[in-house]
Amino acid sequence: DIPLKSVETSFEKATKELGAMALFSEKYGDKVRVIDVPGCSTELCGGTHVERTSQIRFFKILSESAVAAGTRRIEAVAGQGALEKLIEAERVLEKISAQLRVVPSQAEERLSKILSDQHSLEKEIEGLKRKIVMGSGSASENPALQKKFKKNNLWIHSLGETDPGLMREFADGVRKKHPKDVHVVCSGPRILVSLDPENSGGLHAGEILKSLMGALGGKGGGQAQTAQGTLSGNSVDVKEIEKWLENQK
Repeated sequence: DIPLKSVETSFEKATKELGAMALFSEKYGDKVRVIDVPGCSTELCGGTHVERTSQIRFFKILSESAVAAGTRRIEAVAGQGALEKLIEAERVLEKISAQLRVVPSQAEERLSKILSDQHSLEKEIEGLKRKIVMGSGSASENPALQKKFKKNNLWIHSLGETDPGLMREFADGVRKKHPKDVHVVCSGPRILVSLDPENSGGLHAGEILKSLMGALGGKGGGQAQTAQGTLSGNSVDVKEIEKWLENQK
């Protein structure tokens, strides 16, 4: 329970003689207010203050952020405001505990287990997706469309909704399996063109995709081996790709 000292003096005297700290590089006038907590701190401050430290009771830090190089700002509430924040936090914890069907002291352990189980399930689902896409019953064995493109075969593989990583993995697999052919892999609004430049007679995946995107209405790009793009509208329609193929020589 320390009594605070408050004095008004010149900026020079406050900083040089009293050792007051000026925060945040603020601009000060000729007269400044010095708040001194004996044995604790001496600072320049113009705000409203308590008369004794016991009136603060306790405080709760709400946030911390950088305001300048080497300077951080802490925002907190004290006294009744801090008490209200703690009461609010306790109510939230009680609601979460009720949803988890545990007492508040077991909420953290229960939530950690749920998140761990969720992570395991997500990995299992990812593995199942990969098996479906890459397995014997996948689009690699049953392409939606197979036609001639220049002197090569062109395969269109419809994977349904899947993530870009699996699209690329699938494209790598079918390119290695049929290195002389062009492969167009579709998933939702995304299209990936994959081919082997050394075995496809000089074809370029990026150029094929550019032509295809021009016809279907989308944007994309890539290199000689792999190129990918996205339609601006709905999912890829295989019939539209077929129309584009009819105009290719």
